[in-house]
Amino acid sequence: MRFPPSCVLIASVAGTIALPVTLRAQDDAQLKRDCAAGRAEACVELGDRCQSDYPLSEEDWRCSASFYEQGCNLGGGKGCRDLGRIYERGWSVPQDHARAASLYQKACDLGQPTGCEWGAELTALVGALPDSTRHPAFLEKGCDLGRGRLCHPLALMYDIGFWVPKDTARANELFKKGCLFEHEESCAMVRR
Repeated sequence: MRFPPSCVLIASVAGTIALPVTLRAQDDAQLKRDCAAGRAEACVELGDRCQSDYPLSEEDWRCSASFYEQGCNLGGGKGCRDLGRIYERGWSVPQDHARAASLYQKACDLGQPTGCEWGAELTALVGALPDSTRHPAFLEKGCDLGRGRLCHPLALMYDIGFWVPKDTARANELFKKGCLFEHEESCAMVRR
């Protein structure tokens, strides 16, 4: 039996759509096995996949938080960072800035520069949890990890002696480092 071209096209499109769904289900099953076997990246990927439908429901956030926590506990910096964001914002969990800062610290210590950045934002003077000790530490580690935009505020702090001892030589080093990481404002300070 011969089908009209429109039916063939619909069948072809339907087949194309069904294939990725099947592959994704197989991929999800493999990720779950990998997560259970202790692969942090697999747990974090599953956490990301819980957020595939928009708008996100409370169940989606709880699913993400669960997998991110597993990933974090297994040493996955991105899991710690993303779980920190969930606690900072209060998405499906009680808002807890102290817990968020601890999770950002762990992410930062695990080499996740965005964890350093988000921790710096949270602990800034205008942040939700001002902290004169943790804020410079987040900036320092983030700068060391290549975030030029985190070198700059730390350099300014050293330049004027805010929350750290005044040290213009250290400030200049940090401006140069920020410039090396292509942060224009730091470059402008080096040229002054």
